[in-house]
Amino acid sequence: MTRMLALAAAGASLLFVPGCKDQSEEIASLQASVATQRRQLEDSEKQRHDESKRLQDEIDALRSQIGPVKADGEKPVADRLAELEANAGKDDSAETLAKVAELEKKVEAARKETAAVQEELAKVAAGGGEIDENKVAELAAKKIAENAPTKDLKQAMDRLNISQAEKDMIRQEILDAKKGILETLEVPTADGRNMAEELIDTILKVQNGKGENTDVMKLIGELSAQKIPGDAQGRSYWDAINDIKKRNRDNISRILSPEDQAKLDKAHQDWSDFEVGDGDPWGPLYMERLEKFQAANK
Repeated sequence: MTRMLALAAAGASLLFVPGCKDQSEEIASLQASVATQRRQLEDSEKQRHDESKRLQDEIDALRSQIGPVKADGEKPVADRLAELEANAGKDDSAETLAKVAELEKKVEAARKETAAVQEELAKVAAGGGEIDENKVAELAAKKIAENAPTKDLKQAMDRLNISQAEKDMIRQEILDAKKGILETLEVPTADGRNMAEELIDTILKVQNGKGENTDVMKLIGELSAQKIPGDAQGRSYWDAINDIKKRNRDNISRILSPEDQAKLDKAHQDWSDFEVGDGDPWGPLYMERLEKFQAANK
């Protein structure tokens, strides 16, 4: 616009220069040039306006997709998006994916557990005959039994997807843990008490109505307070027992998949406390204390 005004002023000044001869051709040429410049400037102004509108439309479209910029004090949307993208690439995303995969496996396992029942029910829809209600009841009962608590190690392991060799390994781990706990409690206290015998005696009294559950809790409190004489780590009896239980769980967990670990927990959470039947290291001591209890309570 400034350039256009300057050209117009120059053309006008030529009309009033004293002593100049007629310069109509030059004036006409200048006027034509001014008109050309005006059109070019108008075109440029229109292009600038169109480009500005296009950019604003693009900004509005982006805002509609990502939402408005938040209130003062929050980072701009672009910065927040950059942070999210950076976090998505961190190593801990692998842990998240592993958790998701584990959940998906659990869902799949649940579907497989009910597949047999669904197959039986689907017979009607497929025209395969009437539903065998006894079969459905049997499958349903089996499913309930598979999730019911039990201290019977054999019943619990039958629910697991493991080989016989692995079952034998688990049983041996539990036998070793029971033996370790028994040997720990048989270490005489500083005043000569045998805590293994006292524990069985207390349980027998409770089972036969001559004691209370609080008696067992009191004894556990003593085990937590009493230090094992000569223990290199200075542990109490209860601390040493918990170390054995933890080692037992760690060793068995290395044998089982996460799904089978969960199934074993459903059966009984204290794996070292499963009933193993023949060969239980506590068996002989239990029978000895039982005979003594019965003799004293004829």
